[in-house]
Amino acid sequence: MNKMHRAGLALVLAACAMPALAQESEQEMRPYVSGGYTYTYQDTDRNSDNGNGWFVGVGKAINQYWGWELSGSWDQFDSDGASNPNNWRQYGAKLDGMFFYSRDRAFSPYVGVGVGGMRSELKTTGDNSTDPFVYAGVGFFKYFGDRKYGLRADVRYRWLDAGDVPGSNSFGETVVKLGRVAALGPKPASAAAAVKDSDGDAVADDAFAAGAQNTARN
Repeated sequence: MNKMHRAGLALVLAACAMPALAQESEQEMRPYVSGGYTYTYQDTDRNSDNGNGWFVGVGKAINQYWGWELSGSWDQFDSDGASNPNNWRQYGAKLDGMFFYSRDRAFSPYVGVGVGGMRSELKTTGDNSTDPFVYAGVGFFKYFGDRKYGLRADVRYRWLDAGDVPGSNSFGETVVKLGRVAALGPKPASAAAAVKDSDGDAVADDAFAAGAQNTARN
């Protein structure tokens, strides 16, 4: 395990010890779709260059703190010469459980733990392996003002057993993900917007109207 892999694992473990952040008033809990670019710091056992790829996924909030995400990915690890001659290709799908420290649209940090399946193809020899993997890490969403679009960033440590490929075993790798996110459906009205107070006297207009009707009846 090289220094980059150890740093990724340390970041995951540190995130698990973080205190929960205060919840903000502007919450974002709509379902969403996301997609973007991935960069994998390959395990040295691959004997290849680092990996480039893409991901696409959908997610949904369960409650204020918890959510789930289903996603798929594709990665390519090219040869970089005689010292690293291997050429890999991977296709995978996973299901994540996500704990959000905050649902604030301006910054929504989370911890994610996922399980999935991955097909690894060693193009150099034609060998392949289909195996389970586990994934853990941290990330955040950031939406742009009142728009439904935003950015997301994510760093994970992935453990994959590719034992069916001769000469390989398990891979432990740091995966960095950067992409876009789009919330689905209309934005719910905030609590402040739902209560109208035209004259700013801290008494809701509806309450004043109800009081006036009662006075008229009496």
